[in-house]
Amino acid sequence: MEHIKNVINPSLGDYERNKELFRIPKGVRMSSNTFGVPEILRACGYDQSSDPNPGKVFSLEDLLTRVDSINLGSFEDILSSLRKNLKIKMQHPVLVEIVFEFLVEALQTDGLGDKIRPYVFAERDDNNEFTVSCLLRILDKIPNAIFFEMIINRAGIHEKKTSEFLSHEGKMRKMFLRNLGLLVSTGVLQVNLAEVKNRLSKFSINLKDPLIIEFTQRKVDGDYIFSSGQTDSLRDSINISSMVGFSEEKLVYTHEMFHAISGRTSVLFGSIPDNTNLPDSSGILVQNKGVVLPDRTGFFTNDNKIGRFFWLNEATTQSLTLLMFPKDLVNRCYVEEIELLETLLSGGGSLIPKRLLFDAYFVDNTDRNIQNTPEAMQRFYNVVDESYGVSGFLLKLDDYVSKNGVEKAIETLKTDPSLI
Repeated sequence: MEHIKNVINPSLGDYERNKELFRIPKGVRMSSNTFGVPEILRACGYDQSSDPNPGKVFSLEDLLTRVDSINLGSFEDILSSLRKNLKIKMQHPVLVEIVFEFLVEALQTDGLGDKIRPYVFAERDDNNEFTVSCLLRILDKIPNAIFFEMIINRAGIHEKKTSEFLSHEGKMRKMFLRNLGLLVSTGVLQVNLAEVKNRLSKFSINLKDPLIIEFTQRKVDGDYIFSSGQTDSLRDSINISSMVGFSEEKLVYTHEMFHAISGRTSVLFGSIPDNTNLPDSSGILVQNKGVVLPDRTGFFTNDNKIGRFFWLNEATTQSLTLLMFPKDLVNRCYVEEIELLETLLSGGGSLIPKRLLFDAYFVDNTDRNIQNTPEAMQRFYNVVDESYGVSGFLLKLDDYVSKNGVEKAIETLKTDPSLI
């Protein structure tokens, strides 16, 4: 079985993290949204949604005192459920590293590390290494009292990370707007900068515990959540994983900022054809962003990210992101999607200008008839059709990606596009 970490020094003294991060008070804010905390606070009788002081901090001792006064069996059921949640996440290889980090954070923490170390290093394999099965056994054997402290400890560490992130987020935002202005002034992009600033004023930005970020089968360093326009109280939000290192943070931040300023298409549920068998939700707005479109029913699905052209939207977003960084930067995000896009643009009978795609990405569409393709996107469709000599080629390519995957689509597009 694949090893999740090579030999780890029992003292973990060489672990490359800011040691001050692990010398903070063991406590959690009422408003904290890290793994296990909402469930624990509810079990202790605290209501996050109605508390007048969401910034209130509960120490580990406060919570332990509260636990002593409630039904211990019920509380242990909650901890058991949270433990099971971690083990389920480990069924996905991309999430193993995140669960492992949860353990290492606790090992690095003064006092708590000493309690955990006997359980951890008793489970190394014969080669002094940790496998996935080792980590599963560790999660099984750590007592509830220590597991509870690990959850509260993670929340405290997350508070520290959040404070550090927000202290320099403003500088990153200014740099993003400055670089975007340069791309507009030099004619690389056509974007309404006033609308960009207006849009950015209406969203929140959060550093998020990767154990509670919604994941697909791939690792996610950040995501952009749009509010769907359902109520004025909902705000668009950018979430950055707290596992993202400082060297990658600007890249992830810039990528999600482009999602945030991308064009929107608003569609009334009431305009969806009757034969889609969708629930009656007339009046609720669904917004797509960039070049992602609703699927064939006109509805955004949650099982395979969202709607049509997900790969194209991410490739476009990352291509825009890379415009703001040195050309020698090594890109590790959406590499295959970008390769498929570049192959699409150059592999037909004529070169397809990327600027057409960028224009489609940023244009807002106010036509709420889902049968009408946004005009800028239609121009891109038409040029793709002309280049490949096939009507609806981009839609066919998207279907091919859905059935065969991005890697196979790259191969086929390079060798014989007629098979698409």
